[in-house]
Amino acid sequence: MIAAPDVHQVARRPDEPAQGVAYLVALVAVINLPTLGLLRAGLSLIAFALLVTGLRDLKALLIVLFALMPVRAGALSLGAVGGFELTFNRVCVIVALLCYLWHRLGQRRPAKAGEPMLWVIAVLVVIDILAVFLGDGAIGASAKRVTSEVIEVFLFAVLCYRGLSEDDFPRVIQAFALGSLVLCLAAVGERATGVNVLFRFPATTELYAQLQEVTVGLERADLMRVRGSFQNPVYLSGFLPLVAFAATYLLLVVRRRALGGVLLLLLGIVAILSLSRTAMYGVAVFAAPVLIWWLSQDPARRVLNGALLLAGVVGALYLLAPEDLGRALDMARNPYSEEFGGGDTQHRIELITTGVPLILGLNPFGVGFDESAIETTSLVSPDVANFYVGYGLVNGIVFVVWFCVLLGYMLYRLLARHRDVDWLLAALVLSVAATYLSFAEYWITFPAVLAFVLVSRERFTVREHDPSAA
Repeated sequence: MIAAPDVHQVARRPDEPAQGVAYLVALVAVINLPTLGLLRAGLSLIAFALLVTGLRDLKALLIVLFALMPVRAGALSLGAVGGFELTFNRVCVIVALLCYLWHRLGQRRPAKAGEPMLWVIAVLVVIDILAVFLGDGAIGASAKRVTSEVIEVFLFAVLCYRGLSEDDFPRVIQAFALGSLVLCLAAVGERATGVNVLFRFPATTELYAQLQEVTVGLERADLMRVRGSFQNPVYLSGFLPLVAFAATYLLLVVRRRALGGVLLLLLGIVAILSLSRTAMYGVAVFAAPVLIWWLSQDPARRVLNGALLLAGVVGALYLLAPEDLGRALDMARNPYSEEFGGGDTQHRIELITTGVPLILGLNPFGVGFDESAIETTSLVSPDVANFYVGYGLVNGIVFVVWFCVLLGYMLYRLLARHRDVDWLLAALVLSVAATYLSFAEYWITFPAVLAFVLVSRERFTVREHDPSAA
């Protein structure tokens, strides 16, 4: 068996699971309120409760945010200020920032060695900001997009790094697993009843209302694909490697076999219900290196255990959803068949070979994020237009190159450590990067990936005073 380091044994306070579940139940209930006024009032009350929690205990707030991450739809909004949409995701990060600043006031900051990864992230943020002014797009539209990226992706990750320690990592993953469990159960219920309890809230804008009603792209093989709390099944599929990481971490590292096993089974069900190529190769890219690493620990015994585990999962999927499993296997054998919507879709390699020359021929700081950007790229093909705009490649080749540098540096730091959790995180980075080739925008999964990597790092620094322990 894997010898788990002491710091990754789940040490939790008695009220932590109950607190996370309470927030999850409250958010799901608020999402299903009948009017826009009630929705905004409910979200405001949750935000206020988060603020109170964070002022008392910053770590508890950040851990709750990880629990809410899988179920809080990006379209949930409290309104707009000066044309900038105050989505619930952004409000959560702003609340966390206020609580962090509150705890830092009046405290003497101890000496702390710099984290090189934060400098790599800072350069990426600078390039992101420069793209607003040096790119070809309208400054207003580009500024809104960059502001949301900086808040939801990079600021959130830095706050997690500052507010959480390596010892908190098991609690973070347990909270994220609870939220993922609710997401998977909601997706299964969506297929069974046709009701998506995570994406049926009163919309604040006409665009969000259209997203709730649209069915184009949701139907495949004469079935409605599940999407959970996301705008479309591809985004849900791109999120599934994060769920796979949480399940395997609980199973293999901290030995929470009940929660990890149930989550792993539900993950398989949701993957086949999504009928998505992204889910297929995203989870496969994660599972392959994890399986190789796991078998290498004790190959003689674990080959049999692995075969039994695989047979158990596939057998359970066959008993619970035999027809869906059959369709998923057919799609795996022939992913670009007409039946599964692949007849008119460009192969991912073709997207790269066509899209990269397009990027190199345009402004190195991007064409912006507006209608003109879509029109410019659609001159080649609609798929390339989606590829270019959907990935954040609108920021240009300079941003893309440095983003790849960040991914490579993360992998280097993880593989250099050789801890069990680092092998799992390296597989997660690879699988999430693979999903970016399927229109799964990086801001959906990258906040969690970046936060997981930063929080799990060993700190070669003086331990800071924990503001929540006072």
